[in-house]
Amino acid sequence: MLASSAGLAAAQQAITVNIGSSHPEQNIWVYAMKNTFQPEVNRILEAAGEYKVDWVESYAGTLYKFTDTREAVMDGIVDVGM
Repeated sequence: MLASSAGLAAAQQAITVNIGSSHPEQNIWVYAMKNTFQPEVNRILEAAGEYKVDWVESYAGTLYKFTDTREAVMDGIVDVGM
């Protein structure tokens, strides 16, 4: 089992996803994104076995301001913005 798990991990393609928000992690929707959305994406991809996500997190306005979320996603500053 260990050998097959090691082979599976080696076959996974890592995808980097930049995820961010203008709000801090204590904000309810940022908290949900970090503690529900991200783990669920990880679980689904782990079950499929082909991909894994390397999350790059930027919260509390480190990359963009409150009114700039849509533009940050459109301009490729983040892949997922809330």
